[in-house]
Amino acid sequence: MDLNSAQEAHLRELLDALRPGSDDLSRSEFAELAERLQRDPHFKEVSTRSQRLDVAISDAMHDLPIPAGSVDRLLARLNVNVGSQRQNASAAAAFTAGVSPIGPAAAPPSAIEPARALPSGSAAPVSGVRPTTESAPANDKTESADFKPNVAAPRRKSLRRWIEVGVLATAATLAAIAYWFSGSSVEFNADEIVGAAQTFAMHETPDPWQLLPANPLPARLARFAFAATSGLTVKPTGWREVHNLLGRSGVAYELRSGSVHATLYVVERDPPTRFAPSFVDLPTIPPTSSLTDSGGKALSAWKQGDLLYVLVVEGGPQQYKAFVAQPGRLAAL
Repeated sequence: MDLNSAQEAHLRELLDALRPGSDDLSRSEFAELAERLQRDPHFKEVSTRSQRLDVAISDAMHDLPIPAGSVDRLLARLNVNVGSQRQNASAAAAFTAGVSPIGPAAAPPSAIEPARALPSGSAAPVSGVRPTTESAPANDKTESADFKPNVAAPRRKSLRRWIEVGVLATAATLAAIAYWFSGSSVEFNADEIVGAAQTFAMHETPDPWQLLPANPLPARLARFAFAATSGLTVKPTGWREVHNLLGRSGVAYELRSGSVHATLYVVERDPPTRFAPSFVDLPTIPPTSSLTDSGGKALSAWKQGDLLYVLVVEGGPQQYKAFVAQPGRLAAL
């Protein structure tokens, strides 16, 4: 007797979930599929083609190139978006509580209007959706009383479908990134720069500090020399080379203000390659307040001449201000 359509669909799902090179067929969940493969040569050929396709998809996913600099770009976007999401969450919480983010205000009518009583058997309203004020026709009320929601368990999605969705999503993402980086250089604003710098500082494996003034910068790094006009209130106590910060190389300076430590990164402002981002909307002096305070670090960024400066202070806003010239306060001489 031939298998009915429901059994056939179940076998197809088992076939899609079968992993190439695994011992899945020895598991009890695949016993029905193993029996079918032994007695049906045609189905066995279908299984072989399916396994080959799975291997081809896996190989193609591993062979997809990742454009240079894309990781830094994405991580920088994430760091920027985290702050925005936190602000949005705070605003949403205030709105839900009937409090305006900028002052006391009455809650919107939809937030305080009591829910209308629903006929027996009706589905509950979705949270945050205001019930309609129009009364339903009589025949609709009769139908709602007889309504039975579909609570059948969702069908298990086959592994093949998830793989196909994953491949398409990965290919689309990589294609977008490749397009993003293939043309003119992308642009980073100050928030994106400090986001990328924060990620860089967290994962950097730095060289040892070269103490100053005993070990001055070599001639090849002279263009990154610390400038007295940098707008900082302290002088560096050491330096080291830095590589691949926003696709650039340069010099990192060790700064100290009492017991507080900071690192000043100085790199080229112009992108050295078309894959490195360019910078826009940067101040020309150090901001008097940090642009971001998270992860125990306070950061800011600015430009001077053909150089980019990124200050990373170990601490919060108060510690940051100890390194930057405030109004009426002289910078380091």
